[in-house]
Amino acid sequence: MVGLVSAWRNWQERREILRDVRRIQADNHELNRFKARDELTDALKALDLNDTRKATAIWTAAVAQYPREVGQSPLALDVLVKLRRFDEAEAMMLQGLKRSPREIFFHKALALIARHRGDLPSAIEQYAAIRKKFPGVWEGYVLGAQSLAAAKRLEEADALIEQAMELFWDEVCAFLEYGRLAEVRSDWTETLRRWNLVQERFPTWGFGFLGSARALLELERYDEAEALLTEMRVRFPNDSARYVLLARCAELRGEIPEAVKRWRTRVERFPLESHGYSNAADALEKMGQVQEAEAVLRAGIDRFPTDPKHMIELAKMFGRVGAYAEAAEAWAALRDVMPTYEEAYRLGADALRRAGQIEQADALTDEARRKFESSQT
Repeated sequence: MVGLVSAWRNWQERREILRDVRRIQADNHELNRFKARDELTDALKALDLNDTRKATAIWTAAVAQYPREVGQSPLALDVLVKLRRFDEAEAMMLQGLKRSPREIFFHKALALIARHRGDLPSAIEQYAAIRKKFPGVWEGYVLGAQSLAAAKRLEEADALIEQAMELFWDEVCAFLEYGRLAEVRSDWTETLRRWNLVQERFPTWGFGFLGSARALLELERYDEAEALLTEMRVRFPNDSARYVLLARCAELRGEIPEAVKRWRTRVERFPLESHGYSNAADALEKMGQVQEAEAVLRAGIDRFPTDPKHMIELAKMFGRVGAYAEAAEAWAALRDVMPTYEEAYRLGADALRRAGQIEQADALTDEARRKFESSQT
């Protein structure tokens, strides 16, 4: 009897120990999941700045440290696709599909990988398979239509998106693709008709109004476009895209001072939209307003001091307009905040050379060679 009691107690203790181990493992997995997510987020931020070297290093370290958690994170797909490591992404998704054959994420991921790889026949086939296995999933139709359009099979894309509109009458993405397909053809009269339909079907969304305004601008019906965009001020007061089209309207009319004013207003009205500074600067540069473009980018640098994107754009703009000394200075400032960004060395050396500073250019080229070639070995 004593032996049975002792055995039972030992079994109970082992059970409690095993339960504690499992709890600790679960806690560690949850903690590692958050750590892996943070690492992958940092990799995506680096990719947004075209710093593939840094993104690759982050990815490699994350996979080594958190292989299970990285393999289960949807962010891993984004990182691998942006790094163009398609074979690795496909292998990871196939492994996930093997574990969970009915999980729609893996099916959509494989189709996405095919699209980004440029394998449109495979993407079209993958989306057809999704429609067959998951007929209630709108992505199989809408993204399938996008793939057909990319393959120049526009009539099939139109037929599929019309089917999607019937099946998913409350899904705005199907109607947006319907309008976009007409834009792909540059059939602006049909584009206007389709975006008007989107306006009527989804009056609380701004997409239809914006699409109609774009079509009106292409049709050179500037007064109507301006009236529609002005109407949007009441309906969608916080839609920044309206300000972009208003600036574009003034530009197309040839009213450059008004266009400059409107681009300034767009940035001032939405100062926390980082891309707004970039869009405005690009448009201003194309209009020959380089000083205005520089001012906008410098405002972006001041607004987002930890984000080097606007400094990169400023340096590249200086190079495009032939201000090589200023470009070299901008690349130097960028190297101070992003010492691992290889392009800042390569393009900085090129700017120095074009500015006639040959010795400095050669010294920077040598520095880059030591820094980056040694890191690859």
